[in-house]
Amino acid sequence: MKALLSTIICFFILIQVQFAQFNIQIGYGAAYTNPTVNNQILDLYNKENSWMSKPLSDLQFFHGIVLGAKYSFENIAIGLNWKNRGKGLISEGIQPSNNTEYQYELFYKYQSFGFNIETAGTFLSIGTSLDYGLFQVKDRATGQKKKTQFLSEDNWGSHFYLNINLPTRSYLGITIQPYYFVNWNSINLSKLSERLLNTAITTNSLGKFNQIGVSLIFNNGPQKNY
Repeated sequence: MKALLSTIICFFILIQVQFAQFNIQIGYGAAYTNPTVNNQILDLYNKENSWMSKPLSDLQFFHGIVLGAKYSFENIAIGLNWKNRGKGLISEGIQPSNNTEYQYELFYKYQSFGFNIETAGTFLSIGTSLDYGLFQVKDRATGQKKKTQFLSEDNWGSHFYLNINLPTRSYLGITIQPYYFVNWNSINLSKLSERLLNTAITTNSLGKFNQIGVSLIFNNGPQKNY
């Protein structure tokens, strides 16, 4: 009986895969974020280095590429995706101690690897994902050629999104994807405060990088709504 049930299940899976539509996805996205704890640390750095003519700005935006693959069945689609988003910040000024130009740069990178499931609609569809994320920060100062990584934290999160599917050809589609991303757990920013501040913050150093954004995605493969 078990062998028969397994055979029937495999048969139906093969039928579904045979009639499934497979798409390779590539795109680009931008998102707004307001990481309160992170920006508090940057603000303290600016206060400690008030001689900077160009202080560090708040971290407010991420942008970067999107890669993925998706199987679309009759009423549902499943897929995998990789998002690589980042942002660079820079401060400049004349050091009072030696009267020379000084430049300090921060480089944020947020990668996420996700499994997503969505409705297989024609023009509109909705979806969500479970994402494993890797958050990294590097810096570079005047006289340094290479960036130095001093913070690396992993975490879990999810995307909640709407797909606006615009077919252009039978084997090429364009998706406009507004989304909201939420961290399920906080990121420890104590190493950031230790790196930037003369006195590391003693209060809460846990922060989140929730984002609201939009991606433009190109789908290469059979289009359901062509």
